[in-house]
Amino acid sequence: MKEVAKDLVKEIHSKGKELEESKKIMQKEQNAYIELDRLTRRDLSDIKELNQLEKFYEKTNKELPNFKENYPKTYAKGLKMLEKGKNQVINQTLGQTHFKEQARTMI
Repeated sequence: MKEVAKDLVKEIHSKGKELEESKKIMQKEQNAYIELDRLTRRDLSDIKELNQLEKFYEKTNKELPNFKENYPKTYAKGLKMLEKGKNQVINQTLGQTHFKEQARTMI
């Protein structure tokens, strides 16, 4: 009887540790969701903000591998915004370069 009780206590203790670790991971994922939501609410036209979002994805993918599966819509929305913002920055850069070249040829 004592051995069964000891085994039961050990199992309860190990499961409690697993639950605490899972709870910490869930809390980190929740905080990451809040951060991603905050980042995606803004208009990402600034290079700093795009870099910040890109760093967020790098950090999240490294530290929280299940985040992508647990928050698929928000994750995809952020990726779309990041891609769209990068394209806008590239187009602006190309447009400025093209404008400068036209100005040089007119001179």
